[in-house]
Amino acid sequence: MDACGFCGQPIARSASRCQHCARPGRFPNVLEASDPDECDALAKRYESAVAKVPTEAKGRLGELNDLMNKTRVVISRPQSILEQLSNADNVVYATYHQLAESGVVLAVDDDWDRPRQIADITLFTNYHREVRFGALSTDGTGLPHYGDFSMELREDFIAHRTSVLEENAVKFLDKRAGNLLDPKTRVPRGFRAPWATRSQVGIAKLADQLKADTSTDDIAKLILIPGPDSARDEFIEAHVFGPITRRTIGRVAFTGIRSKGRSTREKYVILKGLQKRLENVGIDVQGF
Repeated sequence: MDACGFCGQPIARSASRCQHCARPGRFPNVLEASDPDECDALAKRYESAVAKVPTEAKGRLGELNDLMNKTRVVISRPQSILEQLSNADNVVYATYHQLAESGVVLAVDDDWDRPRQIADITLFTNYHREVRFGALSTDGTGLPHYGDFSMELREDFIAHRTSVLEENAVKFLDKRAGNLLDPKTRVPRGFRAPWATRSQVGIAKLADQLKADTSTDDIAKLILIPGPDSARDEFIEAHVFGPITRRTIGRVAFTGIRSKGRSTREKYVILKGLQKRLENVGIDVQGF
């Protein structure tokens, strides 16, 4: 339990507002990532990773740190999702759990859906419905398996409510958490951070891959590596608490391959309409 910063009464870590004085402004994922034990564990991993970098590659550490601090949260989604968001300010990018619970989409009981739900509930107990997932990117391009449109979120709209995890949550827990059904199992510490210290997560994860001849472009590519399928993507996962609307988006890039055929003209017109709606609310559009 925490203590409310306003009234001093006990409050659950997962609560986004105090149940006693009702003051809002709590972001549970950031509180978890900012826990002193979490920060201490990450600092030790960070220091250990830095110490192991060969002397001739030490100069690359500064480049990795700079690039990590320049990363932005990018969410890749299909055109249909972006079309919905572009229509009005009151359209919210819903989470998978919100859609499934409302009956808008049907839950799929497959080999990926089950561990995903377990991972979400484990990492975000009692508030998993409010967490949106993205990837850290240095160039505004996201993971292609999730859609042809990369939505880069505005830092000033999400920095205060975003935490990061070293990798995909399902893979992370599968490798490191052991038996999640055992009540004694605890999420390993030292692998997540609030937005301001995300560079420590990147260095703890990637420092051992730095060499003297590693270029800046090569370092950027280490931060986000699309795999042959989504299960083999390598990236640093971002967790954004709370709603995302079109006003939360700063930039959209089309990263897909343009189709050919009789409907090309129709698709072009639809795409240009989407572009206009996005630009009308100040979103930078690339590649349309």
